[in-house]
Amino acid sequence: MAAVRAGLDVVVTGTDDVHALLRALAAARLGTTPDAVRLGRAPCPACGAPHGRPVLLDAPDLHVSVATAGGVGAAAVCVDGPVGIDVEALAGTAFAGFPDVALHPRERAGPAAASPAGRARTWVRKEAVLKAAGVGLLVEPSSVVVSAPDAPPVLEEWPRRPPRVTVAAYLPLPDPAAVHLLDLEAPTGCAAAVAVVSRSAGPAAGAASGT
Repeated sequence: MAAVRAGLDVVVTGTDDVHALLRALAAARLGTTPDAVRLGRAPCPACGAPHGRPVLLDAPDLHVSVATAGGVGAAAVCVDGPVGIDVEALAGTAFAGFPDVALHPRERAGPAAASPAGRARTWVRKEAVLKAAGVGLLVEPSSVVVSAPDAPPVLEEWPRRPPRVTVAAYLPLPDPAAVHLLDLEAPTGCAAAVAVVSRSAGPAAGAASGT
């Protein structure tokens, strides 16, 4: 477990039991035991069914997120605002159509496409910010621009028009300046990142430790 900034705890480790990871993080914040932490799901923003982002049933003001890939799990708990965490195996981005699916046109000729590590770093940054915003893949990752994988993590741009979730409703996206992004250490062969939507000062540039 690591407190990567005040009010934000994350864990990235070699287990895919993300519910156990999340319960342990939440219990530490709440001063209780992991088996007392009840998990649920928020309504989906598109259809209203209960398969949206994870929530703590007894502490709805504590924001949480989970991810898993390649046998590695990640979890985050945040008191400041909505949080999104993501982890990806480098091998998971090694398919021919990845640039079309994941990269903005101006990213496709740069370091985001040049190596498996660059691809994975770019992907987890985008997934983290989309999760934190509560939209997930309702927004196409190729419409989102993040900083180059070898640069400090920043959300540079995403669609000006919010995603349409019903015939009559659109889901607003926060100002990119309110989305604070941080790279995380991850087991060999993986990349991880976390994002928080908050008006408070963002995390320092650079990588923070996982466990």
